[in-house]
Amino acid sequence: LSKGFIAIVAVSVFVAFVLCTAAAYVMFKFRVHVSQPTSTPRLSHCSLTKASVTATGSLIGDGGIGSVSSLFESSIAAYTVSAKTFSMNDVEKATDNFHASRILGEGGFGLVYSGVLGDGTKVAVKVLKRREDHQGDREFLAEVEMLSRLHHRNLVKLIGICA
Repeated sequence: LSKGFIAIVAVSVFVAFVLCTAAAYVMFKFRVHVSQPTSTPRLSHCSLTKASVTATGSLIGDGGIGSVSSLFESSIAAYTVSAKTFSMNDVEKATDNFHASRILGEGGFGLVYSGVLGDGTKVAVKVLKRREDHQGDREFLAEVEMLSRLHHRNLVKLIGICA
């Protein structure tokens, strides 16, 4: 092996080490801090966020009304979060009964609607699409829990939940 080749390999290894160390430092320095809720109010079947209301409750995949699965109901009943509880009626009023003109788009869990609460707060409503395997229920609950615990300027603030 030539001295030039060994020098190139040594410099490459050193540069890779420095880059990895710098990346680890940046990740450690700027990691997201998770805050713990200070109280444990009850959770119902919708979650409301400032600029994001998450409506789950009794809505099913085709947009019709149905009952909440017992798995979802028991999971959400055991879940605690710092969030106000809204009724489905509140969410329906905010979105003009989920009118098509209020649709913002479609997320991983279903349609997202814009709305305005009685106090003038602008919100977005996520409607859970019901699936036979209930995998969406678990994923949706995980998202609601994450939104309730994380606070960042680029994330919507969870303001409530509904049945």
